[in-house]
Amino acid sequence: MMSAAEGAEEFFEKDIKADKQEQLNEAREIDRKLISAWCGHPQFSIVKNSKKGFKTKIGYCLNKVLSLVGMPLPTSLTRKYLVASNNRNFEIRMPADSKLEIFTLEETFIKTV
Repeated sequence: MMSAAEGAEEFFEKDIKADKQEQLNEAREIDRKLISAWCGHPQFSIVKNSKKGFKTKIGYCLNKVLSLVGMPLPTSLTRKYLVASNNRNFEIRMPADSKLEIFTLEETFIKTV
């Protein structure tokens, strides 16, 4: 994993006693040395910082390690439920992270015909 010194500088924490730019340069040099030392290894992979965030970086690392050791990769699962009712005024309580779409019978019929 690349340090925050390259591509995520805003998250790079510095020692209070030293200059941040100097520490950024030192961290970048360490990154370069590590890449140089490992570049011939058959399982070598660089995990750079991206604008997609740290969770994406961790997810990439997890997927890479799991594939290298032959384990299945995690998948995302989406569940959809169709709830039908003759009562137009029924209430559905959903978890906060769920998406609710409401269709009328007429809309459904028009879309499927």
